[in-house]
Amino acid sequence: MSDSNTPIEKRIQRFYGSQSLPPEKMSELKKLAAPKPVPVSPSYSRQLYSYAAFAAFFFVLLGSSLFGLQRYNQNQHIKSVAAEIALNHAKQFDTEFESPNIANLSAEMHLLDFSPVHPQRLRHDSYDIQGARYCTIDSAIAVQIHMEDEGDESYTLYEYRDPSTFLANQEKVIEVDDIKVTLWKEGEVIMGLAERAGE
Repeated sequence: MSDSNTPIEKRIQRFYGSQSLPPEKMSELKKLAAPKPVPVSPSYSRQLYSYAAFAAFFFVLLGSSLFGLQRYNQNQHIKSVAAEIALNHAKQFDTEFESPNIANLSAEMHLLDFSPVHPQRLRHDSYDIQGARYCTIDSAIAVQIHMEDEGDESYTLYEYRDPSTFLANQEKVIEVDDIKVTLWKEGEVIMGLAERAGE
């Protein structure tokens, strides 16, 4: 076995040990050998904040869409009720019950699930009651009251019970063809006054 520390090997080690690279090459090699920085992923709290912000935006968007849909459905419902009232008014059916005032109708009209009343909104107006009959509005049994004002213009007042929030605290005026329908609510009773438009 040969000795690893022979004079030739020692001379080779000394030769290579005395060799060195210029400082700029050493700097380049150190940069290449330096570990690359690893991109740091967002912390858990930042991710959680991002998810929460997205969820909040989603629910705001969903809520506004549902609100818009509810408003649209309510407006369609109001238009449907107004169209039904206008149709009944245009037919001018004969009256079935005679009474000089609206309050007395409840004694005769036993099928109603409420007592017809003279509307607060019309308390200062003068109408002559011509009579009344049953009808249906919005799938509910209603009273249809024929009235005339001092100029002999014809009006029809409709009343039916609706315990929901439909028309709560609002009044709507809708024209259907040449008939103006005014809708409002007093207590649980929906009121609808129909007349020729422009009267």
